[in-house]
Amino acid sequence: MNNSLMKSLTAILATTSLFAAAPVLLGAPAGSEKFLALLKAAEKPGAYEDDIYAGIYNQQTGILFDRKTGNLAGLFGKEGWVSASNLSPQGSPISPLWLAEILVPANDKPQAADSRSFAPSEVRATANDAGATVRLAWNAVSIGGQQFPLEIQASLTPADPGVRWTGSVPNDPKNPFSIWSVSFPVIAAPVYDDADSNRIVLPVRRGVLRPYGTQEPRASVALPYPGPSAKFQFMAPYGVVTKKGLYYGVEDGNGFSKVFHSTNEPERRSVVVRVEHLPADRAIPGTGFTSPYEVVTTPLQGDWWTAARIYRNWWVQQVWASKGLLQDRKDLPDEFKNAPASLRFSTSKPSRTIANNVAAGAAISDFLKRRPFFGIWYAPFGEKVGKSEEGLMDTGHGHVQPVSQEVREALKTLADRDLSFLAYLQSMIYDAKFPGTPAEDIAQAQANATKDQRGGIIYYGTEKPESGKYAMNRGSDWWQQRIMAMARVAVKSGFRGVYLDSFGKGEAENFAKLPGQSAGGGNQVIADQRRMAQNILNAMHETDPDAVLSAEDPVEAFRDLVQVNLYALNSYNHYVPIYRTVWGDYSLGYGRNIRMTDATKDNIAEMGRLFIDGDVLGRFFCDGSEKLWTNPEERAEEKRYLLK
Repeated sequence: MNNSLMKSLTAILATTSLFAAAPVLLGAPAGSEKFLALLKAAEKPGAYEDDIYAGIYNQQTGILFDRKTGNLAGLFGKEGWVSASNLSPQGSPISPLWLAEILVPANDKPQAADSRSFAPSEVRATANDAGATVRLAWNAVSIGGQQFPLEIQASLTPADPGVRWTGSVPNDPKNPFSIWSVSFPVIAAPVYDDADSNRIVLPVRRGVLRPYGTQEPRASVALPYPGPSAKFQFMAPYGVVTKKGLYYGVEDGNGFSKVFHSTNEPERRSVVVRVEHLPADRAIPGTGFTSPYEVVTTPLQGDWWTAARIYRNWWVQQVWASKGLLQDRKDLPDEFKNAPASLRFSTSKPSRTIANNVAAGAAISDFLKRRPFFGIWYAPFGEKVGKSEEGLMDTGHGHVQPVSQEVREALKTLADRDLSFLAYLQSMIYDAKFPGTPAEDIAQAQANATKDQRGGIIYYGTEKPESGKYAMNRGSDWWQQRIMAMARVAVKSGFRGVYLDSFGKGEAENFAKLPGQSAGGGNQVIADQRRMAQNILNAMHETDPDAVLSAEDPVEAFRDLVQVNLYALNSYNHYVPIYRTVWGDYSLGYGRNIRMTDATKDNIAEMGRLFIDGDVLGRFFCDGSEKLWTNPEERAEEKRYLLK
């Protein structure tokens, strides 16, 4: 047995009960015995109060708060085991219950405080047959000389094991400050296993399972949603051996902006998780916050898969699942559903010729026995521009360009082989330096670009102002009309739809406040892009009722509108298949890049993972690669595996 295989087996065995040290679960706080007895005997929701604690319970879950500090004393499973507690065994606080930030525009930077600095004015538990609630109120939170109230409620219904959290931070419109952010509930999940077998599922791309605990360094992770990394809305720390843990999810079907935080606290034997809520209009004085959704915390008995299935039960009830199971969807042609692979055409440089791409596409088609499949064509718009390195000029970047006759003929040739192609469009960039741009267009673009708090134009990604590449406000009607026009050109020219780059995820926070939009925060990012996606589909369907929309690994909120989803990465460290577990049977995904060259030595592993996850393989690069597919000796092992 080779050394690497031996190491892999040792690592796997170390997480099993045979090799792991016996776990020691965190004990219940002192004086909670009576509450836990009520929890174990519960047949309906109930409330509990004494001089130290206030809490609620139902037939499955109990939660208890310290009345003096308002902190979380314990979240308990039915038999009294501790799922989470913000107090150490000695009674000292591990974390606060909430954090808040205010913004006074004159100061330009938010100021912060947390619940450890203020005693609650009320901690009260109530219950009836319909459920139970703990209300925690702070009447006079003070930050930087400004004062406001804050309230949090934690509730249980009879049949649901999840504690449901809401909160509000009222603010007087006359006040000179806004509520910039509020984080709650902040919850410390303990080290469930003494051995190195504590894991936390994080909403990173298609899912990440990372170790935490006493053997890991102190470290924090912040994941903005919607964002380039956070694609779904739950976290779950647990012990691999005990199968005990905490499910921490947000049931937000409208896609409000938020940030998921996790911090490993090895000295305190815990991982602290929280969600940071970002109020709509958070840059405008007088803005407060009221929860537009619920945070759900549940004592978890299981592992990452159990947590994902809890989330799925909620997920399938949202509009994102409204088109039904992938196999039954009527808005996606069969050649996409049943594609064995996907291709990547590119004519963005002079060396990437149309002829070379078509030759490679035909060779792959023959190799796959002429089965129907699809591809994305990068930079299909415009004509060649002299010796320009841009070739067919990227995508026009906000400028409506034609599709050349040569590209149109290529699409017809490929269609005879049942190969469908989507045209690449950049959904955010406007190129203010595009040759021949009218001054009135630039003025309109400047008016409709994303703006920072001082009203300045935000440029795309890390681009500098001299690039002229504006990051456009995708809620702008002017900008949406331009993207719709380019989509119409693509479909009328023979493309089966479009692929939107930089779409369906986060973007620079916009403070422009156009009519109907908020100045920062809220759910503007997702609402605007959902409207854009629907408008593009409508525009394409004028010509082709079966036209398809694709995008670059969008967040969950677009699974009904974006029918074909590219992954940002094929594989990465600590990967765990959350997409597959939550919505894989609702959404078509395809792999990023498989180059079949010495530059990528993991082709078999990449293809294997995509296949196991039930995804379309690819994207296979085509420019200049036709000999790879016609020569039986080149990459023979990978090609045999692909066919198998």
